[in-house]
This record gives sequence, structure tokens and C-alpha cells, in this order.
Amino acid sequence: MADIFVSYAKEDLPRARGLAEALQSLGWSVWWDRRLRPGEDFAKVIAAALRDARCLIVLWSKASVDSGWVRDEANEGLKRQVLVPLLIDAVEPPLGFRSIHTGDLVGWDGERSAPGFQQLVADLVPLLGEPPKGWVAPKSRPMPTKLSPSGPGRDGERSPGGGLAGARRWIAVGGISAIVVGVGAWGGFAYKAEMDRKAAELAAQQQRLEEAKRRADEEAVKQRAELEAKQKALEEQQRLADAEAARRAEEEKERLRVAAAEAARKAEEDRRRAADEAARRKAEEDRKRIVAAAAAKAEEDRKRAADEAARKAEEERKRAADAAVRRAEEERRRLAADEERRRAEASTFPRTSFRLPGDGTRNNNAQIGPFCCTGETLTVRTADGRAVGYVYVFGWRGQARIVGARSVVPDAEILISGSTNISSATAGQQQSAIFFSAAEMRPGTSKAAVAGSLRFTATIESVQLTTLSGAPHYYMGSLYVRIDVARN
Repeated sequence: MADIFVSYAKEDLPRARGLAEALQSLGWSVWWDRRLRPGEDFAKVIAAALRDARCLIVLWSKASVDSGWVRDEANEGLKRQVLVPLLIDAVEPPLGFRSIHTGDLVGWDGERSAPGFQQLVADLVPLLGEPPKGWVAPKSRPMPTKLSPSGPGRDGERSPGGGLAGARRWIAVGGISAIVVGVGAWGGFAYKAEMDRKAAELAAQQQRLEEAKRRADEEAVKQRAELEAKQKALEEQQRLADAEAARRAEEEKERLRVAAAEAARKAEEDRRRAADEAARRKAEEDRKRIVAAAAAKAEEDRKRAADEAARKAEEERKRAADAAVRRAEEERRRLAADEERRRAEASTFPRTSFRLPGDGTRNNNAQIGPFCCTGETLTVRTADGRAVGYVYVFGWRGQARIVGARSVVPDAEILISGSTNISSATAGQQQSAIFFSAAEMRPGTSKAAVAGSLRFTATIESVQLTTLSGAPHYYMGSLYVRIDVARN
């Protein structure tokens, strides 16, 4: 938790840095550097620092008075009653902050002994206590150079002590008091020098006040322009709404016309349908009379057909029985051939199931079969020791990331290569790949691919998953697969 949160516009970064370093030299902790570490949420970090700070210093400048971020942060400090506003340019604070006493660091060059900085430290002591590294309080409070309006009174007018008039009276009283002290202390010559110095100070104060009034007038003009723009926007919205209502009324009129036409069309269809139905019923009656006349002949034909069907059914039954016997014999032969093939394959490959990583050989930047360079390659051999296939683990297609001290990737690619003819020692190789996304990686999940005359099946045995930016990833070194090899 920082003692002080400094709110400023990015254009004022050098001056904010100088102030932060000066306060840190007194032993206070200051949160001001808004650079974040990778993966941090900017809004959450700012909100946490703002919430935990014991006080909030806002730097009002030409840039910050127009910054929504700075005003929001200042409002938070005002709500918590820990706000300490400072002027670093000759500007007027935004509305809502002008009635608050504002310190003056306009033109401050970083000198710790400057009256403005000394007064700031004195204003911080009630909130933070004495600086941990010690500090000598000023003997008297210097005259503030920023006097903010005290806000509207009951009748909507400026209160007598606030605004530009109040500031001018305050300056006049202070000037007269200073002149009297000068006359009493130094005499005629010192009196004139003191008068000249006070006159210059009063002129500078007057110039600042006039500049603040000019900016307030400009803000009022800007607000009037914004109100006029909003009024025009409302009028345009009303015009568009009226046009939309007229369009919808015309559409409703057209809909009713179409509905009436559709109703007339349906009535005509119903009339035609009724006529068609009457004709259909007459035709059905005629058909029934014809069917009744043919019933006797049909029955005789049926009996003859039944006798013929019984004869054909017996013949079909005999043919089906013969076909079943043939199919049973073919299935027996097929099973025998499969058993013979499995025995031949067992004699061809002394081993057909492997676990990777582990059962292969580390490439160590060397070529093993068709694969290189940093992974592990498994060599599939026949009973006589010939290499007929290769499996390389692991590659990936997505982007690898670093989480903590470990690497994570979004997918895994297993490269495979198989001989085009297992029986030939000079046969070439064909390559393929088996691809798993991290979302598919579950123990027991299998995928297969064919390369040459070999079929490779990869089954996930174990993996350690994580989530990065909402997408599944897995930790490198945590994925283990079983590879089963067979003839294709």
C-alpha cells in the first residue's frame, strides 16, 4: 500500500516524476509509475492503487483539466476526503474542484526548499504524519497563489469571500500589510524595494486571475456550444422518428392491401377445391363400381397367384439356405486369413506398441531417419532389424508462451514416416502427421494416420493442462502418448 497516489496527465510525466522523487526522498512511498507487468489488468491495478493510497495528489495542468481519467481519480480522492490538489500550470481546476484549497507549484524546478513544496509537505502531515526521514516545518505559511471560487450561495451568486473579487481583496489586504511591515523594518530605501517587489507579485497574481477568468469564459462558451449541438441532435432524432412513423404507417397500409388480396385469392381457391372434391367423389364412385365388377376375376387370379407364390417361396428358401452356407464358409476363410495375417505381422515386428517420450532416441540436433533436430525420434524395425518407420515427438503449430518458469503450447503435432513396401529394403518413405489440439487432450483420446504401408495410432496417456488468455494449453514435458504400429 502506497502512502501517496499521484494523478496526472501523460503529458506531465516529467513533472510528476520530479514531484514523486522529491516526496520519496522524505521517506514516503509514492505510486506514480503506471507501467504494468505483462498480464496485468490496467484498470484493476489503477483501482487497487487508488483505493489503498492514504492520500491522493492531483496535478492540475493544461492537459489534465481536460482528462476524464484524472477527473475520475480526483473525484475518488475527494470522496475519500484525502484529496490534495496542486497547480503546475496557470489554469483553473475543473468544475467541482474550484472551491477546494489548491497548492501552487507553477514553475517549480524541483528544489526541496521552495516555499510551494514546503507548504505541500506541511499539508500532507495531517494525512500521513511526519515524514519518516525527517523535515523542518516552515515558520509561517506562504501566501497561496491559487484562490478558487467558494461556489454559489443561496441566491446563485458568488459568496463575498470567493471568486475573483474575493481574491483581489485578499491580495490587496496582503499587499498593504506587507508594505506596512516593510516601512517599519527597513526604512525609506527598503520600503521602496519592498514596494516594487510586492507590486510585481500583485501584478503576477492579477495576470493569473485574469487568465483563469478567460479560461472560465471559454469553458462557458464551449458548454453553450455543446448544449446547442445536443439540441440539434434531439431535433434530428425527432425528425427521424417522425419519418420512421410515416414509413411504418405506409407499410401497414400496404400490408392490409396485400392481406385483402390474399383473402380473395384463398376464397377462389376454396371454391375451386370444393368443385374438384365433388368431381373426385363421383370418380371414386365410378371406380368402386368397376372394382366390384372385377372382384370375382381378381379373386380367381389371386388364388392362382397364391399357388404360384408358394412355389416360388419354396424355391427362394432353398436358395437362401444355400447362400447362408456359402457365406458361413467365406467368413471362416476370412477369419483364418486374418489370423494368418496377424501371425505374419507378429513375426514381422518384434514390437508394435511404444511410449513416447521414452522409447525413442533424442535427436540432439542430429538426423534420425527423415527427422531432425531437437525432439525425440522412435525407429520402427522389423524382426531382421530393418528400419521401416519413424515417429517424431513433439512439434507444434501454434505459438509457445512462457508461464512462470515453464513453457506452454496450444497443440501437439506427431510426425510419422512409413516404408512404401515393408518387404523391400530399398523402398522409399512416405510422411504424414497426427495432430492434437490442447482442447482434445484427454487421457484415452486416440487418433490414427497412415504413412506408406504402416498405420500409426497415437493414444494420450497423460498430460498437464492449463488455460492462457481463455484458451487451453499444455505444459511442455507433461504430454505422454502410446504409439501402436500395424500394417495398413
